[in-house]
Amino acid sequence: MSNYKLVTVDQTFIAETIARTGSEQLIEKASRNYVGIYNGEESWYIPLDEIYDKKDGNSYFEIKFETDNPYFKRLGLDFEKSLYIPKDKVIEINNILPKQQDKIIEKNQYKIQEKFENYVRKVMSLDVNDNNYKLSTVKLFPEGIKKLRELERELAKERVSVLFAPYNFAYASERLRDDEEIVLDVIEDEILFSLASDRLKSDREFIKKAIIENSYVLKHVHENFKDDEEIVKLAVSKRGVALEYAGEYLKDDENIIKIAISNNGRALKYASERLRDSKEIVGLAISKHGNALEYASERIRDNKDIVELAVSNSGRALQFASERLRDSDEIVNLAIFNDKKALQYASDRVKEVVNKIEVKNLENTKLNDIKLENKHTISMKRKLNKKLGRGI
Repeated sequence: MSNYKLVTVDQTFIAETIARTGSEQLIEKASRNYVGIYNGEESWYIPLDEIYDKKDGNSYFEIKFETDNPYFKRLGLDFEKSLYIPKDKVIEINNILPKQQDKIIEKNQYKIQEKFENYVRKVMSLDVNDNNYKLSTVKLFPEGIKKLRELERELAKERVSVLFAPYNFAYASERLRDDEEIVLDVIEDEILFSLASDRLKSDREFIKKAIIENSYVLKHVHENFKDDEEIVKLAVSKRGVALEYAGEYLKDDENIIKIAISNNGRALKYASERLRDSKEIVGLAISKHGNALEYASERIRDNKDIVELAVSNSGRALQFASERLRDSDEIVNLAIFNDKKALQYASDRVKEVVNKIEVKNLENTKLNDIKLENKHTISMKRKLNKKLGRGI
């Protein structure tokens, strides 16, 4: 169901407004259909009308959609002829607009409000003799202009509150949740993106901007965007582990996985089973982060070349090697050369061999220390006896 109202205007209101203002701009306006995009006992209503090429682009919101009907080719909301009308002076009619047109208006309701408010602000800043001022009906409704200014002040306060404390976005109005600038400001915590308007969460170009700010936004986008190659590439190039939130199809895409693990080797964790069994893919991952070996297939973790590369980058990656390679003297020596604490992950046999070598080396070190100490003692004695004029 649409959030906006489709209405026609009571002719008595038109007649009363002409009598009140002396303006004939409202003649024949009663026959038009109007869209109400604000709530309240009194509200602004904007006519649906054909948009002419010469019309100022700021004075309308064009509604483009595919159609063979010539009457719908250039239809839009004409801000210039908007009316501020009491609720009891409009007659709500069934919304039988073409579905595409209805969807565009509903989806862009807050965007239309913003553009309309900018138009009103611009018109009211013009000289009274300016033709654009003369043609506009908004000047006939000062009480409506006052309401817009009050709304503008309320929105300004709300913006300040959210920018000062982003978590206030959780309590923000629907209008603010549809504000691109505000949403981009608060998504340092990506969960706040989930509170953005449906329009923004379904806007592909906006999602790309959001992912540039925080790639974890990918977690909260609609499912179809998680299978969007360009969007996922953008996310994983910024933060490889954002691959976790990609669609299953793209987790099996070699190009996507290479981009992700080039950024962070541990992104291998989220690759498909097929690619975690790829020597090329795993090799690239462990060249960035040795411990990414943890996410390789069992077969790859038993590959000597891969494990050598992993423990060369991170000795403790030995813990993720196969049982056979944790029993390899060569592999273990390479691991403990990188990190002595890697020995704890070696097989019991290799630990015993290494410990015996260390004990023997320790004994040899002590013996050498004793010999050095004896040499030092003898040398001191000789120097002392020399001073005393006697032999050792």
